[in-house]
Amino acid sequence: MTIHFPPDMEACLLAQARAEGVDVSDYVRNLVRGQILAKTSADFFPAGT
Repeated sequence: MTIHFPPDMEACLLAQARAEGVDVSDYVRNLVRGQILAKTSADFFPAGT
């Protein structure tokens, strides 16, 4: 899968990845994984339950 980001977003992601000392691909993968897990958790455990 290939994702194309606008140059400003790409620069921001690269800067954040460097700040955490990880490869930008790993950084983005972890961001996406976190969103998927959050969504999955929300489906199983709705807020207020």
